[in-house]
Amino acid sequence: MENYTTNFTNRITDVENALDYAEGNNAEGVFEIDLCNRETGALEPHILVCKENYLAQVINEFGNKVGVNPKSGKLIFTNKRTGETTVNAKMTFGELDMRDGDTLSVHDDLRVAADEYGLNRNQDDGEVIYISLANAETGDCCSNIPVYKENLMRQIIDEYGEKINIDAGAKGSFRGPSCQNIRTRQQTRDLHFTVEELGLEDGDVLRVYSW
Repeated sequence: MENYTTNFTNRITDVENALDYAEGNNAEGVFEIDLCNRETGALEPHILVCKENYLAQVINEFGNKVGVNPKSGKLIFTNKRTGETTVNAKMTFGELDMRDGDTLSVHDDLRVAADEYGLNRNQDDGEVIYISLANAETGDCCSNIPVYKENLMRQIIDEYGEKINIDAGAKGSFRGPSCQNIRTRQQTRDLHFTVEELGLEDGDVLRVYSW
């Protein structure tokens, strides 16, 4: 029987083979989870896994069924029971403390971490926080946006601004709408500012003023 733990870096095995490995090596028992697309709510229930399975194995096998692209550059996984979140697809279900009946929520490809801005993030890099984006004039709001502390204001507005009726202006420009961290009142018109530089933390609201 092949050792999938040591060979993960060479290829991601399918769930069925990993379960065979678990049974043949007296690994912890098999249990059921549900897989959910956090954006759309699409659900694939009653997936059999073991604690030794990698998150990536389940996404490779079932991701398309819930509308999640297994080849996305960034996948964000959340254990809905505990709230623990990771972007490390090589984490096991045991490490994420998944148990029988739990739901694994997946957010597909955080596109604001685009290579064109020089971030070049790897799948297991970076801390994800969730913020809300609000239009100061209209009150329109987009909640629970997952971002990295290195993301730029322009990236966030380019990706989500249309949902709150805000235009970041011409591509490549780093001057535009004014961005304010409501909690700290820190404000900038420099769209090259990062989430960290503006002091945004998990649960904060980023308020945007138009031109």
